[in-house]
Amino acid sequence: MEKQEVPEGMFEGVISRYLPDPSEIDRKKGIARKLMDNLDSEIRKRGIKADTILVGSIARGTSLKNSDIDIFIRFSSDYSREELERHGLELGFSIFPKAVPRYAEHPYVSSILEDTKVDIVPCYRIEVNSGTISSVDRTPLHTIYMQGKLDESKIKEVVLLKLFLKRQGIYGSELRTEGFSGYVCELIILHFGSFLNFLEHISTLQGKLILDQREKRFSSPVVIVDPVDSSRNAAAAVSLDSLSILKAASRLFFSNPDEDFFNFDQVPEKKNVFPERGTHLLSMKMKRPDIVDDILYPQMKLACRKIKDFSKINELPLMNIFPYVDSESITILMEFSSPSLPAIEKRVGPPAGNQNIVAFITKHMESEDYARGPYVEEGRIVIELRRKYTQFHDIFMENMNHINFGKNLNRLKIKSIISHNQEEIKKSDAYNVFLKEERPYLSSGKNLKKK
Repeated sequence: MEKQEVPEGMFEGVISRYLPDPSEIDRKKGIARKLMDNLDSEIRKRGIKADTILVGSIARGTSLKNSDIDIFIRFSSDYSREELERHGLELGFSIFPKAVPRYAEHPYVSSILEDTKVDIVPCYRIEVNSGTISSVDRTPLHTIYMQGKLDESKIKEVVLLKLFLKRQGIYGSELRTEGFSGYVCELIILHFGSFLNFLEHISTLQGKLILDQREKRFSSPVVIVDPVDSSRNAAAAVSLDSLSILKAASRLFFSNPDEDFFNFDQVPEKKNVFPERGTHLLSMKMKRPDIVDDILYPQMKLACRKIKDFSKINELPLMNIFPYVDSESITILMEFSSPSLPAIEKRVGPPAGNQNIVAFITKHMESEDYARGPYVEEGRIVIELRRKYTQFHDIFMENMNHINFGKNLNRLKIKSIISHNQEEIKKSDAYNVFLKEERPYLSSGKNLKKK
């Protein structure tokens, strides 16, 4: 497609909508200072070897409007993991008695203050390239490294990149998203200088995104060596799908530059969805387990991969599989090109000259499911058998317990609801979201400019 010029001044409106004004930044930094003063006072009172630091995008100046406040408590490595977790929660609850404990690699405290979400997270105090004890230990170093490296113009470029990625659903390094973290966005802008420079690079990129061509240790689709820990790929969370979405989105943007690519507050309703697909649907619904997203979503993806493998082995014509999660349940939606298999299946045996053909023929001809054969096809012995089940619903029910969904979901699938009621499934939220899935995002209703 022909590349279009980006209209002059197009980004000004985007920046004004999403970049927080100085009063919001001052207010949030004031909240953070007050909380940190209270935490430091509690730390001294309890005689704990620790200090506090404001981290994240607010500390680095790259936040969007309505961003959270992240305060880390850096503990001495003299403390055990159990002591760090205990002291971290106690200090957090001393500031927010009614806070909610959250759990990632280790527990932390989360609350709302003046309409702003505040997280108080314990970590260990480490030095650059000294190794980590827990995965969040580098976060304060990221903030310290970035401070002063991004001037006002580059901060705006970071914000544009974040918005573009967020609109494509690939912003955030959580296992649910497998995308680009805020820190990775900042490293990208430091390297390329501007959002458009980076997007132009991505729009012609073949293969991996590697910022340091000398780096050969990492096999990930995106490789950005962490400046504070040279043993780590800062972009390790980015999946091949996320990089692929970004590549496609960059080409779509240059084919028709539009502010819609940065607007995630009011996503246009997708039109002309064709619901009567002539396919067969099967859904598996179970209660959402009480586990963190970084455990739940990998198990959901594992379940989908195993269902794909099962379908391939059993010759089920699976066209699509779509995981859907809401606050109370999880659904795995399966779409097949037909509802059933033939009543007869071919059982292909060994080559005709193989010593095992007698055992193969005898075994299957004596079976109560024997239907036809033996005969030779492409040099192999073939016998046809009657299938025990032909309907996909029955096949799935019979074999569900043998498909690995992961530790937590395996316990729940026994009580899952498996439905093949087509009208009921088509009324579900899962099916509605499935029909409207759009990745990469295409600007609303506007035709791509052709050559």
